[in-house]
Amino acid sequence: MLEAAQKLFAAGCYPEIGVAQILEHAGVQAPTLYHHFGDKEGLFVFWAEQALGRIGEAIQRVVSAGLPAKDAICAYGMATLAQLDFDVQQLLRDASRLARPESRDRVTAAYMRAVYEPLATLLVQAVATRELRNEPIRDLADTFLGGLLSLRRDEEDVEMKANHAAWWCEAYVRAFRVA
Repeated sequence: MLEAAQKLFAAGCYPEIGVAQILEHAGVQAPTLYHHFGDKEGLFVFWAEQALGRIGEAIQRVVSAGLPAKDAICAYGMATLAQLDFDVQQLLRDASRLARPESRDRVTAAYMRAVYEPLATLLVQAVATRELRNEPIRDLADTFLGGLLSLRRDEEDVEMKANHAAWWCEAYVRAFRVA
């Protein structure tokens, strides 16, 4: 079922994906979905937490490596893009439309824990060491993620993904470095 969720949710918009479509791709009957996940929303939340968790694991290895701030930000970008096989912005839009507040909160918390907070930590370090200008961290993080997440996540060539991430990181650091 998770493979079907990955394929469908990563490629489409949550409201447009029906339970019948999920069941067909998974090759299971409805009781299996309802037993394990409660409903389509439960499956979506579980998939989102797992997908964001994979990205978070790669990011944590970068954050804990003790690299200088600029190098760590670039490594963060490369690690994130390398793991990205879905549209994070679409996932967050879909999460905001879920019926249950606790479902929305779980997906948002998974995103914050896996993606946003590690970046904010790196940016705080970069500002503290004067590698980046003293700007509001939220603005720095939103700008970085906006650019990074707009890069081609569907690129199959890992080296090309790394080149895209490296280009964006260099452009970002140049734009926000201390003059």
